[in-house]
Amino acid sequence: MTITLPHPSDTTATIFVVDDRSDPVSVQTLHDALQDADFAVHSTMLTKRLRETIRREQPDVVLFVSVGLAILKLCQQIKRDEDSPLIVVLLHEPPSPKWVGYEAGIDDFLVRPYTNDEMVARLKMALRNRRQRSHLVSSNRGLEQQLAERNRELEHMLRRSQELTVLKDTIVATVSHELRTPLLQMKSSLSLLAEDLKQAPDSTAKLVNYAAHATARLESVVNNITHLAASLNLKREPFLVIDAVNQAQRQVRRKWESSHEVERVRPQLAGDLPTVMGDRGAVAQVLQQLIDNGLKFSPQGGFVDVLAEPVEDGSGVRIAVRDYGIGIPVDQVEKIFQAFYQIDHTSTRHFGGTGVGLAIVKLILDGLGTRCEVSSQVGQGSQFSFVLPTAT
Repeated sequence: MTITLPHPSDTTATIFVVDDRSDPVSVQTLHDALQDADFAVHSTMLTKRLRETIRREQPDVVLFVSVGLAILKLCQQIKRDEDSPLIVVLLHEPPSPKWVGYEAGIDDFLVRPYTNDEMVARLKMALRNRRQRSHLVSSNRGLEQQLAERNRELEHMLRRSQELTVLKDTIVATVSHELRTPLLQMKSSLSLLAEDLKQAPDSTAKLVNYAAHATARLESVVNNITHLAASLNLKREPFLVIDAVNQAQRQVRRKWESSHEVERVRPQLAGDLPTVMGDRGAVAQVLQQLIDNGLKFSPQGGFVDVLAEPVEDGSGVRIAVRDYGIGIPVDQVEKIFQAFYQIDHTSTRHFGGTGVGLAIVKLILDGLGTRCEVSSQVGQGSQFSFVLPTAT
């Protein structure tokens, strides 16, 4: 915002000349000099009703031709009023070191001898300074009002955001709960049905198998909804990398029915890992998604390694998941973190999944203030790594 300061000649200043001396020639000379400088001048005597006159007429300047105890008291009274005028005193001799004029509210003074030009220049300078100061005060009030209005808007937006967050959390929790309960019942029923139909015709067994796989896929979608919501509410606390790895393995084991598949996961953690800072559950979710992808895209029983070692400067721990599967083309590396993205249209059919796992990984790592680095070669595998800071 640009503030334009007023010029002293923008408006005509009104001056009250107060003189308690019987010297009409001197007062007239002063009156003429001020009028020649385009001031609106009114001469008056020092009376008991002068303060009321100043309140009523609201001059810009009150110019006292002489000073005394009565004038000092009057100056104090005038300065108590709101929007009091500028008070200037013309002195016949320099004030003593103990002069209390400024304490009484006098803004400026001139000591004889002085020229009329000097007096006019001093008055204009004092008026300009006063008007600029008043303009700045007025502008500051306007800015304060704008700031208060912006604060009210921000508070409203914050309340609205909080309400939406509560609504979102409620919806996610309700949807997850309402979907998980029937899914669990379906899984249990299909598992029992599969046991009963071991001797049934192949067509019946295939139908049950299709239903079981469809249920597992739907369960994966529900889990992803829950994980996406959880990625927006991350904690920061110290934890051990081994604990996150163990939690990730348990989650993988629950997802993969065959324990043989889980045995393909090989943790390889350095023995001197420091405690790191972050959200253990969220990091476990990242590892679970990366391990799951590694198992999924590593055909013919390939291994998936989970690695962890301190970085060289000791500021953190680098954690990586490496597989020896199909790999990722160089031009696809940046795209794989997009939600629902598949490397090709046949990926979903061949390997399953909805394409949101790496999107969840990116959301969580962004929330933890780190990034996922990818190195891959088609046909030889991929490695996903990130660094967590050491807890101090």
